[in-house]
Amino acid sequence: MRESKEELFEAVVICTGKESEPNISEFPGKEPAYDICNDKQDSWPGLQIHSHNYRTPERFENKVVVLIGNGPSAVDLLKEISPLAKQVHVAVRSSFPRLRVYNYDKALQHSMIECACKDGKVVFQDGAIVDADAIIHCTGYKYNYPFLKSNGIVSVDDNRVGPVYKHVFPPSLAPWLSFVGLTSKAVVFRVMELQARWVAKVLSGTVELPSQEAMSSSVEQLYSEMEKKGLPKNHTHSLMEAEVEYASWLAAQLNIKPLKRWKELTVVSIVKEVVQYGENFRDTWDIDKWMQEIDSSD
Repeated sequence: MRESKEELFEAVVICTGKESEPNISEFPGKEPAYDICNDKQDSWPGLQIHSHNYRTPERFENKVVVLIGNGPSAVDLLKEISPLAKQVHVAVRSSFPRLRVYNYDKALQHSMIECACKDGKVVFQDGAIVDADAIIHCTGYKYNYPFLKSNGIVSVDDNRVGPVYKHVFPPSLAPWLSFVGLTSKAVVFRVMELQARWVAKVLSGTVELPSQEAMSSSVEQLYSEMEKKGLPKNHTHSLMEAEVEYASWLAAQLNIKPLKRWKELTVVSIVKEVVQYGENFRDTWDIDKWMQEIDSSD
């Protein structure tokens, strides 16, 4: 048994990351369209793993594989597994970002899984049925802080850690509790460095936070804007095209120079290309057009 001891600290900065507890897809519990669907997810006889536990593609040779997800992990596994597998079926919640499965001879894209059945069949919401050997959950990770006892002041709801001001400070516990590394869909190390420097400046008293009311209002404004755009809670900490604005805001708090214009354009351009062209953005990125934008911005 591990020994525990109690110590008193003035501030705690949570920097535990978010790639530790896999997020497993829950198959919808709708009234099944087929008699074969009357089974629970855990009764399916095939192999189920999370991409976190994936190592090499050889174990999937000549197998029928279902990938759940359309993010970076799904792209990487599709590339590796499809040359060896008998078939790869990709189940996605939406078509954004787009996985160009037609670039792979043995890959097909479907809507999400309706159910997985005792006889090995996997039924998709689009009506397709396949006899699959393996399901790989490329579904990201959960924010999880089992050690944090805040009496409900800070909670995790569908991967929204909140409330936190600018993804760092819980308004009612600031500055004595903070997070570094909540944000995603960004150049994470650059953002985390800026966040860490901001926390250090605040704790040292050289940078002052807004009032608790102002920070809470900012959080509510973010939630309201997300609701208007139809964005789900699990996108709360996703920066996507807002990275440059967010990094520039942090730089201003630290009284340091923001990104140079060419670096801003590089980040924005790469994000747009990835969103538009998916895994083939390197082949389709118009470098000459990008260079013209850089020259005109000087």
